[in-house]
Amino acid sequence: LATLIGTSRENILARPSFDFVPPEDRATAIERHRRRLAGEEIPSQYEANLLHADRITRIPVLVSVGIIRDGPWSGAAVATFKDLSVIRRTMTDLERQRAEIEQILEGLPDTYYRTDAEGKVLYCTRTAQDIFGLPPEQLIGRQMASLYVTPEERDKVVQTILGARGDYVLVEARVRRADGGIAWASTRARALYDDRGRFAGIEGSGRDISQRIYIEQALRHSLQQLEAKERAKTHFLAAASHDLRQPIQAIRLFTGALRRTPLDAGQRQIAHQLEAAAQSLLGRLDGSTNALIAALASDCDAAVRAAAAESLAWFI
Repeated sequence: LATLIGTSRENILARPSFDFVPPEDRATAIERHRRRLAGEEIPSQYEANLLHADRITRIPVLVSVGIIRDGPWSGAAVATFKDLSVIRRTMTDLERQRAEIEQILEGLPDTYYRTDAEGKVLYCTRTAQDIFGLPPEQLIGRQMASLYVTPEERDKVVQTILGARGDYVLVEARVRRADGGIAWASTRARALYDDRGRFAGIEGSGRDISQRIYIEQALRHSLQQLEAKERAKTHFLAAASHDLRQPIQAIRLFTGALRRTPLDAGQRQIAHQLEAAAQSLLGRLDGSTNALIAALASDCDAAVRAAAAESLAWFI
């Protein structure tokens, strides 16, 4: 005790014990001692402050006290004191670090959250309101399952996280907002386990990805429409090319048959020129068809880019 309050043993012997109690606590300590002597049920262990020898510093201690009931020392109090200064400083440091960590988490654009093994929200940062439309005060204590569009989607998310066995995994799902709307959320989370390896909950970070999902859906729809138009144009060109080639091919066949009949030199020359002209026309037709198909493909690519830009501009 002497070392604890910064004095010598000789300076505390034969002095009233209440001299070492801070003035603001002295009346309470005397009353507690009176009631204990009277036989009332008073806690035998409690936290209190001792007064340092400098008469200024307060020393937090854990007091364990009892009363001797028999023998020459009957009625005397026996007490032990455990210095709590280190524990108090450690708790203060831990509280400061907790506040710093919480401040860092609150400054992140993503939402940090933690649940217990039953899926109840234990903690979440304020950015959770961006996803669910509810402040943390209304989310803490709620079941995560109630925040999903369907129970099956929540089950799928949990099973995916459990399957990673403590490693972080990225999962996307639909959640329900407070106004009844539906949002898409992405979470990077992991399963937590206690010292015995039992599942203890989930922690992770999440963000609203609704805009990205809607952009992807709009682009996919635009691309499907453009691909359908391209297929229709290609089919039309192929049909038109076939219809144009048929009479020209017939001219070639008839000209070939004509050349196998008895002809004079002039007639043979005309038949030859007619067959060459038909062959040239077929070649030009094939080239024009291929050029048109290539132009349509290029137009389709440009249309896809334009649709993407339009979708992005609409959402941004």
